[in-house]
Amino acid sequence: MSPTICHFYFPETTTEGYGFPFDLPYLNLYERIVAVHRVLDPASIVWPEKSRGVIGALHHFKEILDPVVVGEYGEDFRQLVAETRRDQRIFERFRATLRICPKGGTDRRNDEGTPSTLNPVQHKAMLKKLRASLLGKSRRDENAARACKIVVEHLDKYWDYLFGHAVRNGQHPIVVPRTNNVEERLFRTIKRQCRRLHGRGHLSRDVDAMAAGTALVLNLSKPEYCQTVYGGTDPKCIAERFSRVDPKKRAELMETWRRERLAIRIPRKYEGLEDLPRRLAPFIAAASEALQKEG
Repeated sequence: MSPTICHFYFPETTTEGYGFPFDLPYLNLYERIVAVHRVLDPASIVWPEKSRGVIGALHHFKEILDPVVVGEYGEDFRQLVAETRRDQRIFERFRATLRICPKGGTDRRNDEGTPSTLNPVQHKAMLKKLRASLLGKSRRDENAARACKIVVEHLDKYWDYLFGHAVRNGQHPIVVPRTNNVEERLFRTIKRQCRRLHGRGHLSRDVDAMAAGTALVLNLSKPEYCQTVYGGTDPKCIAERFSRVDPKKRAELMETWRRERLAIRIPRKYEGLEDLPRRLAPFIAAASEALQKEG
């Protein structure tokens, strides 16, 4: 199948780059399949059998798509997609009220939500209105009840953490982020840097082996941080400040950190044991008993 032909017939339907649950790649793929099949199906009537070249490639392409659109499970696909779209609309109401990951946003995973702060009283009123609306919908529409209840349960679970994020108002306000996107962005940056160093895809051991302050190195790219900590961004200022640190102190900190890591780490040869919990149970019980006696 020619890549040019595939590109020509596929509609411009792409995800937004926010990841799950904002992006639904399988739903997106289904919609692309249906759109392409809708173009190929009428034309296929006049295609000669055993065609070659472009027509043969298109015929083969349609045969690949047929099971999804008109095959035995085509109706099941349509029903599932209809339910997913219905639940997606409910989630998007929740998303709009929380003012996170706006549609059409260009920052993708680095999006920090609506930049302007919202009065906690107003925001609470908006979420109360959404909660009441979803509860009413769950009673009226049995099919949408599950999705509505999931959103309501999450609202109730995190209600106390959704308001009052302005620590200081005025000319230079300080607003606490409502999400952990800053930490997630830092984690993605560290992983990307590790992949550039050695090319491995699995980075669990690399991240686990890092000292706690490793991520602070990234602050050297921030002029405000360098000005506050080192007195400027000039390499001489940074070198002069580092020269004041006792060289032995670094070795002592690394050795302390290494001992702490070894003290809590389970040796690799034991990690794969299926009966590890059973073997550890007597030691945990003995330690708990000793702690109770001390208390």
